[in-house]
Amino acid sequence: MNPKSEHIEFLNFITKKLSDEISAEENQKLESWLKERESHQQIFDSYQATWDEMDRVNGKTSRDLDVEWDRLEKAVDFEAETSGTTERALFGNVYKYAAVVLLMIVAAFAVYYHLNNFAQEQLVAEAQVQEVQLSEGSKITVNSNSKLTYPKKFEKDKRLVALNGEAFFEIAKDPDRPFIIKAGEIRVEVLGTSFNVKAFENQNEIEVTVSSGKVAVYLPENPDERVILVKGQKAIFYKLTTKIEASINDNINFNAWKTKQIIFEDTPMPDVVRIINEIYKSDLKLVGSQLSNCPVTTTFDNQSLESILNVLESTLDLKIERKRDSIEISGEGC
Repeated sequence: MNPKSEHIEFLNFITKKLSDEISAEENQKLESWLKERESHQQIFDSYQATWDEMDRVNGKTSRDLDVEWDRLEKAVDFEAETSGTTERALFGNVYKYAAVVLLMIVAAFAVYYHLNNFAQEQLVAEAQVQEVQLSEGSKITVNSNSKLTYPKKFEKDKRLVALNGEAFFEIAKDPDRPFIIKAGEIRVEVLGTSFNVKAFENQNEIEVTVSSGKVAVYLPENPDERVILVKGQKAIFYKLTTKIEASINDNINFNAWKTKQIIFEDTPMPDVVRIINEIYKSDLKLVGSQLSNCPVTTTFDNQSLESILNVLESTLDLKIERKRDSIEISGEGC
């Protein structure tokens, strides 16, 4: 094979390798070529660096072309092809610019590929709950006042997302690519399961509650010191002490914000108000202390806030007064 054609062929292999589109046969040829000379590996490393550092790709001046060619010429042995007759020199000059243009094309393709496949998406749930299905099949329900950041396309070895707020995760199984959530100071790692993560910046605790499967909760600086959770368990990370503690989940309404199914079993009235406020982002307030010890036993299934208040008002003989920015609840007590 003509040396120039050979080098162009392997530059093409490098492009395919970096874009993850190389065939097994082409990859085997490329690997053999890289092992032939140290300079070949240096060429590949140069292209890899261009690929990895997209933000450094800028337009080249004519002087830049000469600099790039000098560097490339030292790595690829074109001496026999660019020395000798005027005709050879002319062709050498043509290939000089062709090779540098190819370098620029690879860089441009790398930028395009990166922006279109690994660009970060954001789902910002402000006033209401929102859902998203990721490229590999996982389904995530994001609570209001929460933000989920995720890539259009995941990497080969892991699936990484970031959460600020609360979300319920239903993760598609992929044993070769663990699903990792950056939730404030901690990381939550799974292979395939469903669980709830509550990680608001303005709260002193981060909570992970497992509905099915198994998850690992850990600090990124100590990945080996992880807490393993299974169905029915939860872990709380305390920001002030940087401790992670696991326990049995005794909160049957932990994901009621998603399901809108609320169960109260002899639940004290202050807790009822707190839970309703968390789910509906309302501002209910107990007036006086008469209702503090009143237990509530009832179930609500996907009912509106107004409907819930009407039920409580009629069954507990409450007085509900709607103010401008809040709803006041009072009564004579139990």
